[in-house]
Amino acid sequence: MSHITVPVSASPSSKQASQLNDSSQPDERLQEEETYIQDEWGGSPAPAANDRVPGYLIGSIGAVGSLAFLGILTETLMTVLFPELMREFGVSTATVQWVTTIYLLVVAATMPISGFLTRRFTLKTVFVAAVTFAVVGSLVMLVSVQFWLVLVARVLQGIGSGIATPLMMNIILEQAPRTKIGKLMGIGSLVITVAPAIGPTVGGADCRIE
Repeated sequence: MSHITVPVSASPSSKQASQLNDSSQPDERLQEEETYIQDEWGGSPAPAANDRVPGYLIGSIGAVGSLAFLGILTETLMTVLFPELMREFGVSTATVQWVTTIYLLVVAATMPISGFLTRRFTLKTVFVAAVTFAVVGSLVMLVSVQFWLVLVARVLQGIGSGIATPLMMNIILEQAPRTKIGKLMGIGSLVITVAPAIGPTVGGADCRIE
């Protein structure tokens, strides 16, 4: 009597269990990603309703960005004014270059300490200090009758610009919704890159008007 072998297939319960295991893997990955975000950012991902950029934040970024824009604009604008400054103050080419050199040195020395300033003081206090340095430097520049006063004015303006430029990025990273950080960082970078591009044009137009 011959025996007929019937292939044994997986029971329905085992198939369902395997399907449940496969379908649960994406959920586990999603939970792991949410846990990673919570560990990195210190909280759960913000809901879509909170992704709107507040009006006060737009005003803050615009104010600080305008100050950074003007500071970088004057950096490239002054290079076109070298002949006028040499004629006005009677200085040589090597001396008049200190107008931009000392400005860049002060900006480079101020930017690294902006992180300490934002931790030590409030963002509003740091912004007011930057505006104060920029305004006082501009007033000194207006009343300068000697070349060394021009250099003092450029030092004050460099401090203001060195504080304002990283402060704008700091405000975006700390205050903006996470989904809008990339967009706002792009706008902030656009402000920084457009200013040196139009600086020589504005300086040349100023010379023609005079």
